[in-house]
Amino acid sequence: MPSRRGDGTLVFKICFYGPSLGGKTTALEWVYHR
Repeated sequence: MPSRRGDGTLVFKICFYGPSLGGKTTALEWVYHR
């Protein structure tokens, strides 16, 4: 389900399990924080 963040960028909320986060997060957030 796509959603817009405060800065206006379109972020697709994808159920993505980051290997080091141990939780469900968005794919973009996982890429930014790896």
